[in-house]
Amino acid sequence: MLPLLSLLFFVISENYSPDCQRLGFEYQQLYEAVSLRPGDVSTARDYLKNYGNCISEEGASLILARNIPIIEELDCSEKNKLSRGELFFRSKKLCMRDVHFFPSRKFFAVNRVFKKIDLADGWQSISSADSTLFFDSSSNFEENQDENGEVLTKSEYDLYRNRLGKPMHPVFIFQNGAWKPALPLRESFALKTDDKNNFEIEIITEATLPYDSSELPRSVGLKAEEFQALPPAPGTYKIVGKNIRGVQLPQFEAKNSPHGSYHGIYRISLPDSTPASPKEISIKNSSFSIEIKHKNGRLETEIVVLVRSLAPDEISAIQSVITKEIPTFFVNKSL
Repeated sequence: MLPLLSLLFFVISENYSPDCQRLGFEYQQLYEAVSLRPGDVSTARDYLKNYGNCISEEGASLILARNIPIIEELDCSEKNKLSRGELFFRSKKLCMRDVHFFPSRKFFAVNRVFKKIDLADGWQSISSADSTLFFDSSSNFEENQDENGEVLTKSEYDLYRNRLGKPMHPVFIFQNGAWKPALPLRESFALKTDDKNNFEIEIITEATLPYDSSELPRSVGLKAEEFQALPPAPGTYKIVGKNIRGVQLPQFEAKNSPHGSYHGIYRISLPDSTPASPKEISIKNSSFSIEIKHKNGRLETEIVVLVRSLAPDEISAIQSVITKEIPTFFVNKSL
């Protein structure tokens, strides 16, 4: 059993004194380790050895020691979510405490939320569904800056790009003078037609599609009398033409992206040929929502994933609704 617990440091003790002098960082060697090797388990172990008894309140605390932001955590719940740390008994309850360091940082995100947060003077925090951003409110931030410090551009429909034009997926974004949780556009498929039988298909996707103008229509199963693939932008493809007969629609797959997250917005927009007063779908929970609407002659589908990871049963639930309500292949019944 020991190999499974090799990342944990153990203390079994009923004695628990909050008296300490952690803010002094009197151990120069520990201060240097925190500054130079903040992510090392050994650095956290040394800090807890010297200052662990200072972590006396459940939840998370952001403190400043020599201007280094430090997140201290204490969890005594039956299902604590800390991935490492120091275990001990407190009032006959098994608790875990842990610490993380963020030298030279004025803002940073951690991949979890907390029931209680205590903050150092001048610092604030906001939470998304499963992440928390801490930031120094006296610092200056740029419009459309994300939690990693990169300044992005934002389209009218929440597609974020970096300076190279690559689609990005911020968890938090600074806009209009404040930080807020972000819901970036991840995937979009929109088909528009007019009364002259012209059509336009716009696809925004992280999937690998061919850039070649002859291969792109074939890859999406396009059937049309005339078509032309326009020069693509990064992650964005357009096809225009006349007399579309049919096209294959994307299916929600919820694959892990290179960024380790697939939170954000997924949309499908199509001409609607269903009978009058069709049923609309609305599903919402803490992890995702699904909205399917028949409006103004169009079928609009939007999936919003609020978390970085979905459980297998949540993915199955989304796929089940999409499979039932959205066709895998659009057929133009007017031709």
